[in-house]
Amino acid sequence: MKTEDATAAVLTHDLARYAPIRVVYKVDPETGNIHGLTEESFSMGDSTACVRVWWSGKAYSILGEHLINGVEDAEQYVKDGYVSVDPLTDECLIEIDWAAWKAATSRYSERNVPFKTKNKP
Repeated sequence: MKTEDATAAVLTHDLARYAPIRVVYKVDPETGNIHGLTEESFSMGDSTACVRVWWSGKAYSILGEHLINGVEDAEQYVKDGYVSVDPLTDECLIEIDWAAWKAATSRYSERNVPFKTKNKP
């Protein structure tokens, strides 16, 4: 097994606790560029470098424990050409930098993760 295949397998296994996961993006019909939906401080944004990750499971706040449903949460943003996609499937047009997401240290990078278009350098 190649090192990068082993790393991908570990990351995919490590992501299982967040499943189901979704990202929301759109493809610009004129340029073919993919624009990820991002969460900014007080609004949603659009980026060709990052995309918001919606995950599922238990979350905790000062109000107590909450159950988060990433699929339902992401579906709220499916409009204006945006689609909700499971980033762990072959149908997803982008590759997520999961290592960057797991190593995030800022509020922005904990919610939004770098991506690149599949089959492009």
